[in-house]
Amino acid sequence: MKNIHAAFFTEAGYSRGMGHLIRSFTISEKFKYLGIKTSFFLDSNVSFDGKFKGITYFDWNKF
Repeated sequence: MKNIHAAFFTEAGYSRGMGHLIRSFTISEKFKYLGIKTSFFLDSNVSFDGKFKGITYFDWNKF
């Protein structure tokens, strides 16, 4: 699985909740464990850097 790369795009925040973030990040961590490269993109008005590593923040409206 060396050539597989999975990208995750999701959103989270105070008004949106964290369900998608937690589920998507859990899947991305399993992919990494299996040797699959991952990128994780999050649209959020809250920084989750203290709990989740390797997140790239973006704004859906500017995507």
